[in-house]
Amino acid sequence: SRDKINLMENAPGIFAVGSYPVMFPLRVRPVTILQGAFDKSKGFMNATLKNYLLLPHSEPYSNLSGFDHVGRGGDEVILQEVYDRQGDEAIVDWVFVELRSALNSSTVLETRSALLQANGEIVDVDGKALTFRGRESGNYYISIKHRNHLGIRSDKLLPLKNEPAFYYDFRIEQNQAFQGVQAFLG
Repeated sequence: SRDKINLMENAPGIFAVGSYPVMFPLRVRPVTILQGAFDKSKGFMNATLKNYLLLPHSEPYSNLSGFDHVGRGGDEVILQEVYDRQGDEAIVDWVFVELRSALNSSTVLETRSALLQANGEIVDVDGKALTFRGRESGNYYISIKHRNHLGIRSDKLLPLKNEPAFYYDFRIEQNQAFQGVQAFLG
């Protein structure tokens, strides 16, 4: 009937671009520290790269060997209002984040270049929780890499979904990272 057709015209449906369903964003809020930028007396990292205008507005990893983007990662550009943040939310540097398979932790499913704040939180270019699009809610490993620091990977599977963003703090203790390689700086 006519009413049923009108109802269907206004109903949300599944939208897909290629083989990536847009309806499945996964959000995660990882936290870690880069030792070189960490100021123990202040309890957070310094934003020296940004202060000296050495922090690029677009992600640097697409042009570096050893950082191969998978899926939709690459070409991220920071929003100016996020770049301009000060204090504990000041942007310290770019990091390379991998979403890895629950079945095989060496299988990278998606990547994103993301931003590291002075307080250790890793955020997306919009300053909000890091988002991987096109994956169903489930258990995943995440790894964080940097161009001149050792990489880390979560020691356990993380239950990721759309909301709320899953908070995972690598700083809590060494066993938060695979094989305990995360040094505790706090």
